[in-house]
Amino acid sequence: MALDELLDEHEQGEKVRTWLKENALGLVGGLVLGLALIGGGKWWTQRQHEARVALGAVGERAFRASELEAKLVGRAADDETARLFADGCVAAVEASIPGRYSLPYKRHAAVGLAYDAWNMLALSAPSEPAWT
Repeated sequence: MALDELLDEHEQGEKVRTWLKENALGLVGGLVLGLALIGGGKWWTQRQHEARVALGAVGERAFRASELEAKLVGRAADDETARLFADGCVAAVEASIPGRYSLPYKRHAAVGLAYDAWNMLALSAPSEPAWT
């Protein structure tokens, strides 16, 4: 190796170090932004998947149970209303997924979820389903 080649390599190394010093903030910022975009994309995809799975458990699209709402308006928050709410939830599940083999399981699950939701509202003393 000649002395000229060593100087060239040294000069090149100095240029690289100088460039890194000048652009370090941009490089780190870009790296952080890129990782944030990747993480955010994965989070969003997971969130969408969970929502689709939850929605797919009862049918193809969300809907409002207007008949159930009408039955519940003005009623006292008691065990009878909790039972009516649970029965309405079961009817909504049955209407949204007729003919599926998993319907008996989903009926049972809908009752449990309805009572869980009712109790989370804390409108009255906790209610429990009368499992039959």
